[in-house]
Formats: sequence, C-alpha cells, structure tokens
Amino acid sequence: MQDNPAAPKKRMGPIEWIRTYGYYYKGVFAVAVIVLIVILAFIFLLRYDGADLRLYIVTQDAVEDEAYYNFLQNVEEYVYDVDSDNTKISRQYRYTLSESETSLPLSELPEKAATNDCLCFIVDDAGYEYVSSLCSLRELSFFEIQSDADNPYRLTLNDTSLLEGLTLREGVTYYLVMKYIDNTEYNDVFLSGRTDIIVGMARNNDKSEDNNVTIQS
Repeated sequence: MQDNPAAPKKRMGPIEWIRTYGYYYKGVFAVAVIVLIVILAFIFLLRYDGADLRLYIVTQDAVEDEAYYNFLQNVEEYVYDVDSDNTKISRQYRYTLSESETSLPLSELPEKAATNDCLCFIVDDAGYEYVSSLCSLRELSFFEIQSDADNPYRLTLNDTSLLEGLTLREGVTYYLVMKYIDNTEYNDVFLSGRTDIIVGMARNNDKSEDNNVTIQS
C-alpha cells in the first residue's frame, strides 16, 4: 500500500534530531558550545568587578573627604585576595540621605542591597534607620562580634582603629551593621571569604584570612 502523500510528516524532537544528524554536524556542535562558553565568560567579566570587599556607606550627610579616604586606607589593612586573582580590591559605594554631590543616587541602593554583593553597611544614626527599613539585619553575635550593649545589630566604630585619629563630624556616631543572609548562602566560598574580611575588621584584632568564617546551614 502506498503512503498517503497528504498525510502530515511527523516532526523530529531535538533528541531524535541529534541522534539522526549529530554525527554529521558534531563539528558545528563543538563550535557552538565553545562560542556559548565564550559569551557566558564575557558576560561574567562584564558584570564582575573583581572586588574582594564591598562597603556600602549610608549617612545623613557626606563624610569629609579627608576622613573618608583615611578610613578606606585603614580598611585596606584587612582586605585579602578572596577570589585568587592576584589582586586585593575593595570598592565603596557612598550614599547620603541628603543626596549630596559626592554620593551615588540613593534610588539605586534598594536594588543593590537585595543582592549578595551587599553584605554590610557603614552607617550613622539616620543611615541605620534607613537601612533597617530597607532590609533585614543579622545580630552580630552570629559572627562572634561584640555588638553595642543596647543594640545587637550594630557595632560602634568611632573608638576602633578603623576611625582612630580621623576628624569626624562632631556628635556623629558611625556603626557597622551586617545584612541578614540565609545560612546556606555562606557555603559559597567567595561570599564566606568576603564576610571573613568584614569580621576581621569588626573584631578589630585580625588582619589575616584566618577568621574561619564558615557558617553551617
């Protein structure tokens, strides 16, 4: 019996197509895979800035430039090469509630704070209130950091070596706070290493990569 020429042809599924023609086009497949890997690597490099530490600074008014840059110089003592790219890089993002000329647009902070690139904040009292409304904070005892007696979520920095000798605004207190991140996220070696840097600064007595910040889920 002859086939019915009007009958619709059955379309091949992707797996059946590969089984049928894969042998003849394996060179094309190999090139396509390589191109895909290159594209993904390029996208990753565009998005990754190589930072071993990111600091998000949120204050009512801008910190004076001299004090700000001296503070960053003190911070560098604690930074180490978390991602093993043979460089130690820290990046800072300055935000002010008064929207000063030296600060980044405050409107972009909620999106940044929602990612795991953001682990901690340096804040004053107004900044603390804003950050507390923006995201959940982690009690510092979770990291074995001695917090303020009246607030388990923040550590006063004014009397630490990070701000020692700096000329700060009179009557302004600065704090370190940690964003709440699910325990399982700390299984990521890079995130754990970046947290390690912050813990070293907060403990104020460890300028190495030996804090062993490994959070068990």
